[in-house]
Amino acid sequence: MDKGKIVAYTFFMFSLLSGLLLGAISVIFVLQNVFSVTVTFFAWTITAPLAVIISASILMGILAALVVTLPESISNSFTISRLQKENKKLKDEKLVKVVEVVEVESRSEDKVI
Repeated sequence: MDKGKIVAYTFFMFSLLSGLLLGAISVIFVLQNVFSVTVTFFAWTITAPLAVIISASILMGILAALVVTLPESISNSFTISRLQKENKKLKDEKLVKVVEVVEVESRSEDKVI
């Protein structure tokens, strides 16, 4: 097995085990926090189990973080794409110059001989 497959398999197993552990912890959390609480936010009043309120708060925080970081992430992907194209263009130009140098050197060697 090559190194890339080993790394991918290790990452997959780590992700799987982490997900299972997080799921188990979530189930324990929900089972221990089933009593209802009332949350008041301005004019809204919500009554739900504590686990639901906390989970909804976490999900809203994740959503807010995604909304904040998404524009920069999209901008970075465009920048990476542009730089990769520019890098390929420069490599192609370098290859052309190297070929030109080799041709010039071979002509100069023919003249010397």
